[in-house]
Amino acid sequence: MSINKINGTVSDTLSKVNGTNDALLSNMLVPSSKLKAPMINSHSVVFNGTSNWLDLDAVVGAISTETGTVALWFKMVTDQISIFWKCNSNTLPAQNYIQIYFISSNDKVKFQQEYGNSEVSYTTTATVNDGAWHFAAMSWTTDGFTAYLDTETSAVSGQSGEAPTMGKCAAGKNSLASGTTYYLGGHMNEIAMWDAALDADAIAAVYNSGKGINLTRDVGNYDNASDLIGYWKMEENTGTTVVDSSGNGETGTLSHSSLFSTDTI
Repeated sequence: MSINKINGTVSDTLSKVNGTNDALLSNMLVPSSKLKAPMINSHSVVFNGTSNWLDLDAVVGAISTETGTVALWFKMVTDQISIFWKCNSNTLPAQNYIQIYFISSNDKVKFQQEYGNSEVSYTTTATVNDGAWHFAAMSWTTDGFTAYLDTETSAVSGQSGEAPTMGKCAAGKNSLASGTTYYLGGHMNEIAMWDAALDADAIAAVYNSGKGINLTRDVGNYDNASDLIGYWKMEENTGTTVVDSSGNGETGTLSHSSLFSTDTI
């Protein structure tokens, strides 16, 4: 069977549509570089700023503090110092950590990397307590890190000290109980971690002009799907378990049930 002149030319021919590899559709292919990986995003989680968080300790054995990346989406609700994400060693000094948090005094985001009491940090120029969803990412090596907030980018160098072995990791709360405990008052969604330092083009593809993508598939300038070590999409809508969509089984645990929301990016 042949169907000719699909768009007015004889060269456009669909032949032998019989469920076998004999089926041919020519001149109607979309280049793979133009395809966007579909993303199903119907839920986020919302933290109350006092007692809610997402425990990500399951992933600490896969984190490389010498090179890696974290990306997440957030929306502020309360005006208080809030931890978006933090991983650190599980023994003092607590200075051995990588973290992203909200500074309530100026409504900006701060990125920090501290190994062996040697700290480097970056505070964004943009403010974020505006009732909108925002994207934050941080890629690091032992020489420093690059911070991303939506379209804002800054590279920070000069970090020194031995990279620690991480033992605690959380979103929405300090991951090591020392000093004051800070929680997030707001929404979080689409948290992902890689054991590679993603470049700026890959991060831009992940951001996708504020729409996000499905991180389990390579698409365009994002070619790091195989580097995912954890990917929590928050799509459960019930209970305290958050599935790791990377396929690595690094299940996250919410501190409370009924934290899911239909407010998403």
